Amino acid sequence: FIISKFSIMKKLRLFCAIGALLMASTMNAKVGDTFTEGQFKYKVLSEEGITESGVTTVTGGTVSATNRVSGYDYSGDYVFPETVTHNGVEYVITTIGSNHFASVYNNPQSHDNMTSVTIPSTVKRIEGNAFSGNQTSKNSLRNVYLSEGLEFIGEGAFANCLIEEIDIPNSVTEIGGAVVYNCPSLKTIKIGKNLKTIGAIKYTSDDSQSYIYNEIVKSGNRGDQGDTPLLEEIIVDPENPYFCSHDGDMYSKDMTTLVMVGRHTKGDVIIPSSVNSIYNGVFMHTNITSLTIPEGITILPRQLCGTCSELTK
Repeated sequence: FIISKFSIMKKLRLFCAIGALLMASTMNAKVGDTFTEGQFKYKVLSEEGITESGVTTVTGGTVSATNRVSGYDYSGDYVFPETVTHNGVEYVITTIGSNHFASVYNNPQSHDNMTSVTIPSTVKRIEGNAFSGNQTSKNSLRNVYLSEGLEFIGEGAFANCLIEEIDIPNSVTEIGGAVVYNCPSLKTIKIGKNLKTIGAIKYTSDDSQSYIYNEIVKSGNRGDQGDTPLLEEIIVDPENPYFCSHDGDMYSKDMTTLVMVGRHTKGDVIIPSSVNSIYNGVFMHTNITSLTIPEGITILPRQLCGTCSELTK
């Protein structure tokens, strides 16, 4: 009887252990699953685990922060979290989802009281309109601190904000168009040494080559540079093999394509003779009075000098 009793207890412990493992395996979030933890809703992007006796126990993974949860205070100087723990598993936050903090589309959870945001090095992607305000009421986001490790910034990610400067880290290789569109306080754009692609819009071969990319401050639909009256200069890291700075403006590395100009551009402007291609709407809203175009230009982009009210020649 005693031996039988111990045998039964041993079997019960074994069954409990197996049940616990099975429960743990069913509670673990799988790739594509979503869960809410604290201030955000998340989507699992990848998972790491240990497999024993055919049972996989998730020990870690990566997630995208897709939506906010109401009732949390995001005002002031906000530091985005690096990790989140769900069911005892720690996930690294590598993506900030589209429209995450956006105050567009009548989003009742706008971040109008967030004055600065710090993005940790764990975040690889900031998707489109993640922090954008709306065009009728700019939000109060004034400072954006991006860390090395970030690789992609989506279209309009910081549009309609009051930021004065954006410093794109060296680790960023691609950004969408209009990242800082309609930012009336923007004075300086700094671009790291590995940025290769601005926008991802491809046009037919019949269109000007200047349409291959959208500018950093440009609206993809309208083609203009938006409300950035204080933009003084675009500074490109000298080691960038694709773009360069010249007199505060942005060109392709070989100086054959004029990409973007600052609002300091005014008066009589002479485009360098090496230029044979110009991006769409480059001089729109600037206070130029005359524009000299070199012989190498065979196609004029759309809205090249749109709303240049002082242009006479």
